Amino acid sequence: MAWVRLATYSLTADGKAYDSHFHGSQRVRVNRTYTGVSGCGARACQVQTANGFQATGFPKELSGTYTVTGAVLRITWTGNGWEERTVSEPIPPGGSRRMTAWRRCSGSRCLGGATTGTDYYLATANATSTDRRDTIWHWRRELADGRGEHCYTGNSHVKPMLRIIDSSGGSTDGWRSRRRSTGRPRARAPRPTTSGCSS
Repeated sequence: MAWVRLATYSLTADGKAYDSHFHGSQRVRVNRTYTGVSGCGARACQVQTANGFQATGFPKELSGTYTVTGAVLRITWTGNGWEERTVSEPIPPGGSRRMTAWRRCSGSRCLGGATTGTDYYLATANATSTDRRDTIWHWRRELADGRGEHCYTGNSHVKPMLRIIDSSGGSTDGWRSRRRSTGRPRARAPRPTTSGCSS
């Protein structure tokens, strides 16, 4: 079974490891849900994300121990197996495709942007979260227009993300995301009940 996990790890100086994560199967459809964050982008729409990601906290947690041998980090999860990662230097900035024309909404929870024909929304996972969860939602304007909709409720793209912070803990170095939408048609998301940008 193909599955994905979007997690944060905490490693302590005494060899303890902690994980908080969201996970799911790529073979199981994930409905879209509204985040409660709106008012951003070319069209002031309420941002959608993968259902469950907008929850008030991480639904799954693991704990265990870790060791580092050379460049190999090995984490042994209590009662749940182990995993290994190769530890390396961070990739230098630049070279990736970036959209720089983001517009901040009237609050502090979302940014909106557009390229030719596509609206992009970057927002927190919900209207009150203070952790590193964000989401990107994007869709083609012609699809919304073709359905007579201002904000698209069809098969849009939702990408839950976790912010990557630098080693000092002070700056965002980017995001790690997992696409949780497929190209197959889905039922429409329910229409939002609020409007305006959450603060």
